[in-house]
Amino acid sequence: MLGKDMKSATFILVTGALLVGLSACSKKDEAPPAAQEDAVTAAQYPDAAAPLNCHPQLQKLVDALPGKAEIEGQKITGRECRSGMASITYGNGEPVLVSYELTALQYAETDLEPLGQKGGQELLDNLRKTMETKIVVSESLLKGAKATAGDASVDVMKPEERLQLPREITLPNGAKAMISTQDGNDWELDAVMSERHMLVMHWLNNSKPASTDEAAAAFARLAKEVQFEKLK
Repeated sequence: MLGKDMKSATFILVTGALLVGLSACSKKDEAPPAAQEDAVTAAQYPDAAAPLNCHPQLQKLVDALPGKAEIEGQKITGRECRSGMASITYGNGEPVLVSYELTALQYAETDLEPLGQKGGQELLDNLRKTMETKIVVSESLLKGAKATAGDASVDVMKPEERLQLPREITLPNGAKAMISTQDGNDWELDAVMSERHMLVMHWLNNSKPASTDEAAAAFARLAKEVQFEKLK
């Protein structure tokens, strides 16, 4: 069946394996609003912009992530590198959050030595297959939506659901990616870019739901911040 149930299935398939106090200012010496924002961000996320102590094999992923201190008006709130993955997050969802996650899909390019070559590669292969399955579910939803469009006797989708259907887009490096959402606020981009790398991005705007057209435009803009050339 199409509609919310099918959309929910798309998201259920996502793997779970991938994973300063402020000095008080007197009113007289109150810092400018921008400086206050910077101070609050530093207090809440003191290590967000600090250099990451990563496994050498993950440094390439870290280098390929956006290098800006601020994106979409949001400052860095998290950075991480572990389990074959490197990520960076901007904002906290009040109301906007943007995140990027790059995963290496070849054991030799990860920090999975404790699992051994066989176990480590099996984990990475499963992650890739899970993502590929998620993308196939989105493709099936699109195919079904197209087949039932305009036929009231079989079309169970609401007009607003059709405005938020998944869509395939092309990344700046030429790789294909699928964007999808469960609620219209939190949009996800998924891409198995090659046998070596996978990209997941989130664009969350809690101020209002977005259409597929709006999400596609946002991801087209945000994906340009990824330094794909450093993954070669």
